[in-house]
Amino acid sequence: MHRIPFMQLALFCVLLVLAGCKPADSAVRDQTEIVISAASSLASVMDEIKTLYESGHPAVRLKMNYGGSGGLQRQIEQGAPVHLFLSAGEQHTQALIDKGLIEEIQVLAAGKLVAIVHADSGLVLQSAEDLTQAAVGRLAIGEPDLVPAGFYARQSLQYHSLWDDVQAMLIYTKDVRQALHYVESGNADAAYVYETDAANASKVRIAYYADSASHPPIIYPAGLVKGSGDREEALRFLRFLVEEEAQQVFRKHGFHIPRMGG
Repeated sequence: MHRIPFMQLALFCVLLVLAGCKPADSAVRDQTEIVISAASSLASVMDEIKTLYESGHPAVRLKMNYGGSGGLQRQIEQGAPVHLFLSAGEQHTQALIDKGLIEEIQVLAAGKLVAIVHADSGLVLQSAEDLTQAAVGRLAIGEPDLVPAGFYARQSLQYHSLWDDVQAMLIYTKDVRQALHYVESGNADAAYVYETDAANASKVRIAYYADSASHPPIIYPAGLVKGSGDREEALRFLRFLVEEEAQQVFRKHGFHIPRMGG
């Protein structure tokens, strides 16, 4: 009977062990990293979708970058290495389309604008007109030219002919989440945020819904940044965002799914 020499057998075993001892970080190096710049109001839903997607696609790592849509738009214009842009409004996406920097647009969800106060506040606000009462000293909104929620708030206040009246009480914030935090911390008496932001915050309550006729429809478009590399992998995730599995997560977090066409 043919026998394998002891040294050959020992070497064979060592090679088997080494083959199974691939460095732990090599799996990370083999992953494709997709960078996603998303409006801060999408943070909760996108964190959950990130976990969901990565569990089914171990070769992909999603890197999230949250902020005000206007600031994220400027980063892309300045050449930031971003694969996908998820905005809280059409205007910032359209600006990138006009400059030829983004393509493959998908509409992910829709939202509603609300006015909030602290959960323990005695303020009774039933409409925008109530903001001018003496008890409201500070009103937080996102910077209108950079933060879509602030843009919608300005549009709504102008619609009700209140924009000039509230100037002295306005506190501008870098994103919608900061406006919410100002109310939570007591640094603002009220703020305009999205319904989904208020729903996920225990320290605030919705005072009233902004009249939907007072501002443009609130939608969340997403697009592929041109020339960002790994195009097919990024496009695969973009298309996943409008599939039912991801859309269920949007609904879970209080987003509305817009009807397309018709």
